Amino acid sequence: ADSGRAVVLISHKLGEVLEVADDLVVMRAGRVVHRGPAAGVDVGRLARLIVGDRELGRGSRPTGPFGKAVLRVDDLAVESDLGLAAVRGASFAVRAGELVAIVGVAGNGQTELLPAARRGRRFAYVPAQHLGVGLAPGMSIRDNALLGQQRRPPFGWWLRRRSVQQRGRDVAARFGVTADLASPVRWLSGGNLQRLVLGRELHGEPALIVADYPVRGLDVASAGQIRRALVTSAHAGAAVLISSEELEESLAIANRILVMHRGEIVAEHDPRAVDLDTLGRQMTTGRH
Repeated sequence: ADSGRAVVLISHKLGEVLEVADDLVVMRAGRVVHRGPAAGVDVGRLARLIVGDRELGRGSRPTGPFGKAVLRVDDLAVESDLGLAAVRGASFAVRAGELVAIVGVAGNGQTELLPAARRGRRFAYVPAQHLGVGLAPGMSIRDNALLGQQRRPPFGWWLRRRSVQQRGRDVAARFGVTADLASPVRWLSGGNLQRLVLGRELHGEPALIVADYPVRGLDVASAGQIRRALVTSAHAGAAVLISSEELEESLAIANRILVMHRGEIVAEHDPRAVDLDTLGRQMTTGRH
């Protein structure tokens, strides 16, 4: 900038932004919500601009009572694909019947934490990326409805076509996926992809459900259906762990909220007793 060039910096590191920026543009949910000079803006004000000035979402959440810890993580460290520390010293537990949400700005370790936390355990896993991770794009809807579970009872080394077809119908019907089961799964919409993954993973009432950004990119109706399914599973006794960038989603359905910043869990909250100022500050700066 000192040499006369125009510089655009895209960052969630608010302190660094305020040190170097002349002007600020804040985006939320794909829209510009603020433009103005950086002078006179502090970290707290910028955090509020990022998370919004909305009322806290209140809604249905599991009511308990909660059982023993189904998932326990102690001092977990994870490296990124580049060999850098992505998760540092994470410790937490999720109890039977409880829904725990991990919130944080994208890129602060949530994506690395969830897969590592579930290692060595049998669980239901709903990944953030549907095609290529949760589903095989070149396979049919019917075959994807069984993917990853084909060796579990009542299946085994030999798969009966009739049983596979019936499982496909059951999984698709659970959340209203009405496409031809023989068609490629890649033809489905984003909402139907997520419904198919969720229907498959919740089949058999798993004791542990791990969902990475479960409603990202979905329309309002699809998102509501997914949230209700996760809450219902917790009501039935499952331990549910989700990651999310949506504060209102987490505040509405979670029993506890864990805040991640730069790979560390920096805070834990009861969602009924926390405000957006606090969450926004902790998500963007790590400060209490």
